Amino acid sequence: ILTRPQRVEGRQDGMATLEAVIHYLQYNYNRLLPIDALPDEILLNIFKLVMDKFSTFDEYRNPSDFCEKLKSYRAASYRLRAVCRRWCEIVVSYGPFWTVFDSRMSEKQIKLGLSRSGNAPLTVGVFKRLSNSAKQFIERMAPLSTRFSHLILDLEDTEVGYASALWGESAPNLQQLSIRGANVNLFPTSESCFKGTTSSLRRLYLSGPTIVPTAQTLYDRLEELTIDRLSEALTVSTLDSVLRGASRLRILRFRLFLVPIMAPTGTFSGQITIPSLRSLSFEMMDSFVISQLLSLIRLSPRTSLRVVCVDMQFSSFETYIRRHIHAVLHSMKEKSFRLNMSPNTYLLRTYYVCISLQVPPGGGRRVWPNYFANFSPRDGQAPIRVNLFLRTEGTSDQLPDPQSISGLQNDFFVLM
Repeated sequence: ILTRPQRVEGRQDGMATLEAVIHYLQYNYNRLLPIDALPDEILLNIFKLVMDKFSTFDEYRNPSDFCEKLKSYRAASYRLRAVCRRWCEIVVSYGPFWTVFDSRMSEKQIKLGLSRSGNAPLTVGVFKRLSNSAKQFIERMAPLSTRFSHLILDLEDTEVGYASALWGESAPNLQQLSIRGANVNLFPTSESCFKGTTSSLRRLYLSGPTIVPTAQTLYDRLEELTIDRLSEALTVSTLDSVLRGASRLRILRFRLFLVPIMAPTGTFSGQITIPSLRSLSFEMMDSFVISQLLSLIRLSPRTSLRVVCVDMQFSSFETYIRRHIHAVLHSMKEKSFRLNMSPNTYLLRTYYVCISLQVPPGGGRRVWPNYFANFSPRDGQAPIRVNLFLRTEGTSDQLPDPQSISGLQNDFFVLM
């Protein structure tokens, strides 16, 4: 006869065996699901698509943006790893999923990420908060600077001396550099200081600097430049020096320039031509400042233009926009273009070029300038079809004024 402890022990052994059988059945059931029939390589490509949605830190505006992106990035990784053991092994074994670090991470998180990242390129962010922790973080990451691909520095109220150790000649593979709030001259004046970095640097984002660096080697291979929230007036000679050195520049953005461009302090050799420029953007700026910039930069007919402007009343601004629209139409090889008009948006789109003018919400207008006035097609250019879309916006029930398209009402255009 079994005693009570023996009966309990026997039941526990039976439960353990039953749980093992259930686990075995569940595991094999999961292996029969269609998603689990995919090879590891295909699953990894799917996971890359998921992670890529959260791994773009290009549109960096402030530390909280980076922090929120980082939280979403880690949450996506956790959700994938939590599905099953196989998915977890795939995510853990792929180094590029573990390459994003910032100075607010704990030592344990940094150590774990570095152990799993292998030799993959790193995205590193250093922020002004918790300066003691930031110093320790910099000391930890500085020896790995040869692996830096994207470096984000928020240098307001920090010591530039120790932060600058993360880049320069020590970061030969750096492709993107984002600097915000540098209220001191972060950049060395010597051209040789940039030789190691600029061999690979493709994107530069400057937010809130009082000094825009003019070292030519910094812009030699640059393909994308964003200057955001400039706190002091930019001289024509400085802009001339920067843009003439950026012969490979494809994307140029100016954002929140609330101060005019100052007259030249040195030599200025006429309008600046950037052969590779394909996109020029002005966001939340006054039309007078935009006109100054457009007077300095010679636009190619293949350059798309985006303007978000608080005031489009300045006459020379209208002249520059009209001139660019005419140049785009003259260079068209196709026979039609699309024109969307609403109180807040004016959008002209050809096969290669998009010209977008936007007024912030609350500042809509019924009458847009007649940008097609006095247009003459090139020799042999057939009548151009215009796919016209007029619409209301928000609570307004008014369409844009017909006067805005009076220049299309001639033999050169066919309205559709």
